[in-house]
Amino acid sequence: MINIFITLIVIVIWPIFYFLMRNNIKPKKNIILSVTIPQSAHHESETQAICHSFKNWLNITMLPLLLFIIPSFFMQSFGAALTWCMTWLLFVVFAPAVVFAKHRGKLMALKHDKNWHSKAEGQVKDSGEMHLDEDDYWLWGLLYNNPNDSHFLVKSRVGMNMSLNLAKPAGKALMVFAVLCILAMPFIGLWIWAEELTPSKLVLSATTLTARHTRDRYVIQLDAIESLELLETLPPAFRIAGTGLDNLYKGNFRVEGYGISRLCIQPKDPPFLVIKSGNHTFIMNDADSKVTREIYANLKAK
Repeated sequence: MINIFITLIVIVIWPIFYFLMRNNIKPKKNIILSVTIPQSAHHESETQAICHSFKNWLNITMLPLLLFIIPSFFMQSFGAALTWCMTWLLFVVFAPAVVFAKHRGKLMALKHDKNWHSKAEGQVKDSGEMHLDEDDYWLWGLLYNNPNDSHFLVKSRVGMNMSLNLAKPAGKALMVFAVLCILAMPFIGLWIWAEELTPSKLVLSATTLTARHTRDRYVIQLDAIESLELLETLPPAFRIAGTGLDNLYKGNFRVEGYGISRLCIQPKDPPFLVIKSGNHTFIMNDADSKVTREIYANLKAK
């Protein structure tokens, strides 16, 4: 169920990016595709051909992505679904940006060939009617880089948000951080997927019982065990802090009948050991039910 929920949340981003990008072929005063040109050039056949090509390539790039999100609805693993969704999201963000930058470059070349630069340059920004020609300060039409501008934030040419001035050191730092966060999104899903695929383990030594998942989670001294119980069915458990995946409970949970407990279990693989030691209650198991039962029998014998 959570896979369907996360997929529905992510898929909402598609129409936002699609229509934001498509809206750039509509003139904004004297700007089309983030290029400042005279209004008389808006209806030139070459300008319209570039806009038409942009719209077609945007459809070719974006519409198939709606099909590629479908598999995440049917994935059983949350980590796998999250990895798929985050990777898909990267394409949704960057693919239309590449199409936009390519066609913006074509319009910039046309602008120079037609000598529209000098005509657009004379427009007055503060008149409320036209935008000043600042095309050279916009990288790919998306990123603002103007060392002569004291402003840290400026109105973006694409969409309705604000853009950082990359000429400022803080602007560069924030942009690098934002890009790294975006690129890291699929790895978050891979990490969760690895957590799901890693089995929980119980290791019994002469003096300790260790619950292990990717690392040693809980180490209990055998002589400190006050009570021991084996559950065939896990009572309702509600996560307080930790991991609460379908096949992995790890961390602090409020467990019905046992209060706040420390869990390291695979809830779909009973049975479960319940151990009270000191002021803590531990509930743990091995992914192999046979191992859990053997450890329980050994502890009872001790």
